[in-house]
Amino acid sequence: MAYAPAIPLSRRWRSSLRRGTTALARLLIGLILLLPLAAAAWGEGTEAAKRSLLLLPTRSHWTAAPLADAISQALPDALTAAGYAVVVMAPDSAEFKLAVSEGWLKPEDLAGDRVGTLRHSLAVASECQASLLSEVVETDSETVLRAELAGAVSHRGVPVEASLPFGSRTTGGPGREQVVRDLATALAAKLTAEVWTQAGADEAGASAGAPDRFTAGQSALSTQRYQDALLEFDAALAGKPDNPDYLKAAADAELALNRPVDALPLLRRLCDLRPGDREALLQLGEAALSAKQPDEAEAVFSQAAEIEPPDPRAIEGMARAARAQGQRDRAERDYARLIGMLPALAGAPSWLPSLLASQRGEGIVLTSSDANLDRALGRIYLSNGYYPEGVKALLASQQPDSPAYNDQDYLAIASNLDQEGETVARRVGAIIAHPVAELKGDALSDELDALHDRSDRLATLAEKMRVSDRLDPAHRYRVLSYNLLNQSDFEGLMFFQTHDPDLKRRSDLLRDAFRKARTLAQDLAKDLTGRGK
Repeated sequence: MAYAPAIPLSRRWRSSLRRGTTALARLLIGLILLLPLAAAAWGEGTEAAKRSLLLLPTRSHWTAAPLADAISQALPDALTAAGYAVVVMAPDSAEFKLAVSEGWLKPEDLAGDRVGTLRHSLAVASECQASLLSEVVETDSETVLRAELAGAVSHRGVPVEASLPFGSRTTGGPGREQVVRDLATALAAKLTAEVWTQAGADEAGASAGAPDRFTAGQSALSTQRYQDALLEFDAALAGKPDNPDYLKAAADAELALNRPVDALPLLRRLCDLRPGDREALLQLGEAALSAKQPDEAEAVFSQAAEIEPPDPRAIEGMARAARAQGQRDRAERDYARLIGMLPALAGAPSWLPSLLASQRGEGIVLTSSDANLDRALGRIYLSNGYYPEGVKALLASQQPDSPAYNDQDYLAIASNLDQEGETVARRVGAIIAHPVAELKGDALSDELDALHDRSDRLATLAEKMRVSDRLDPAHRYRVLSYNLLNQSDFEGLMFFQTHDPDLKRRSDLLRDAFRKARTLAQDLAKDLTGRGK
């Protein structure tokens, strides 16, 4: 038999096969894929041999279901003999199962009302130029096979029809089989070059239909229907494969679905078409980092950094890529250069480049807005034990329109804030626990004053933080605890200056109350989130 079903070759389906098959399986699939190409090479080399067609099952009234099934089996041979590269989308085919597993359709969709729309997307995903949907009807006088050839990109449909008189049909046996073959052959003959052009299944039709597919993809992308957007963008690229806007849109959809590996070839092509486009290079570098290809990312970011004027995002990309490769010295050098370029980081600690170059600095992006920059710095300071610096940075990030912390981030930050509070409480308690005679000089007074400032910043930060409604009750206890700590530190400072024992007693009581309120906040957060159960 000349026909050999081809595994769909769309970008996403290729990656699915690549991830889910063994080396031997890939070799076998490659051999299967070569069969249609070999058949075309040994053929007459006609224009029709270059046409690819997605074939959907023949539909019918239930009484004619056996005939429809027989025609569905005969059509691939007839179309292949006519020079078409055929992909069969039948419920038991590998193509259909792969389409279902990839989420492009549901098992019930093929026989449902959506098939008229789905077949365009499935044709594109299968890298076919057109689709053919047929229906068989039996009357008292004839058997009719009606079909519609539709361009995968153009969405234009052209009806075609083949029929045989009732008298040529028998109730079974070879006669019936011959009718099926004759109908399939007759329908294949109806798909002339003129019909192919009318359906927009040729190169001109695909190119003309690409803008509509791009517009439809943009609409789907704006409403976060990323799968739908991808198929529309793929269709647009099938019509105009070198359109930079289409390439970028498809890459954006892939990245929205967290598939940077699939976005990479699109972005590479985009950068080839737009040499010197810094934004395209930066997006390619980010995708390469996300795809765990830091060597490519560093090369791309380096290329972007050479474009004048220097862009801090490119410098930071180089630093992040170097860190991902374990090149800490190179990362530290780039971070030092970056910090010198950002006015918001003027006066940053001298040890910041080294900290950012460490693996614990991963995920921090400094070239964001000032508020996000302070929040990012606050988190990395806290996570590395630099509590005063972390609280100060987080406090600087709190603006009236700052987004609320999500629960996971809040709990991680709160743990570090609690540690800062405990550090201050222990130090103040240790200082005022000594006999007054041993507390001499301005140094200890200055230290108590600084510790009070730290607890004051902690309380102010807690009051300004916005958290989720779920954790707000726990956060209120945390706000209370830090205010109690701040008052305790103030009483301790006054005790140091006046030697009034009542002030020491009040400082100690307030410090105990701080710890109790903090424990209540922690326990309530565990209850509200189900942690620790």
